[in-house]
Amino acid sequence: MPEYKATSLKDLRRDALSDSIQAVSFDLFDTLLLRRCQPELSRLGDIAAAQAKALSISFVIKAEALYKARLRIQKDAFERVQHGKSAEVTHAEMIRSLRRQCNLPPEADHILAKAEIEWECRAVKANRELATLCTDIMAHKPVILTSDMYLPEKALRTILQQQIPRLASLPLVVSADRAATKRSGKLFHWLIKHLGVPSSAILHTGDNMHSDVRMAAMAGLEARWLPRSHMYRATLALRDTWTRKRLRQRGWIGRIN
Repeated sequence: MPEYKATSLKDLRRDALSDSIQAVSFDLFDTLLLRRCQPELSRLGDIAAAQAKALSISFVIKAEALYKARLRIQKDAFERVQHGKSAEVTHAEMIRSLRRQCNLPPEADHILAKAEIEWECRAVKANRELATLCTDIMAHKPVILTSDMYLPEKALRTILQQQIPRLASLPLVVSADRAATKRSGKLFHWLIKHLGVPSSAILHTGDNMHSDVRMAAMAGLEARWLPRSHMYRATLALRDTWTRKRLRQRGWIGRIN
């Protein structure tokens, strides 16, 4: 496998607009939509707090109970995917499991889901330079957004509409809806078939070296790596280590998490 270096927006523009490229794909989170520097396990805690607040109008439930249940549910869901027992994790499935584990009635599903999507809308910001480049490319060739995410397409469009409205109507391919992921390579094969062009004529750009670069290249696409800054990645890794240590001390996650 060749070594990939981070691309610049200048080089990305040149490559995307070259005659050999017929369609361009962009990753969504941490590429076009930038998350704050917060580990996923910490993010789930903040989501649980937002859900508890939303539920408090009609139900009595502590954020801690929601958080602990979500940690278990997410771990089990991704283990099923890893072991081939499920194609991909879906948000609806996790929300139903969360409601059941917390002994909430079915009408809580909508409140839980809505609170999480609203939190996600607030937790990201637009990568405005890349969004401008994306808009420029749209004038010359098809652009498609591709995401490994358990939230459904409708939810991601809601986030896009708030953060980058001009991109909200673009074709959006989401792993949870297609039961195929970038990290397995299957979503790229679906993309090739959907676009109806040679794999080498599709350029995909994203921040994840495995999912967005290596797996795209293995599927035959032109792949470009556009990572977050080194400082961001180093800080995120340190915060993730600290968060996991704290949760293990509380007994909320196991040693293998």
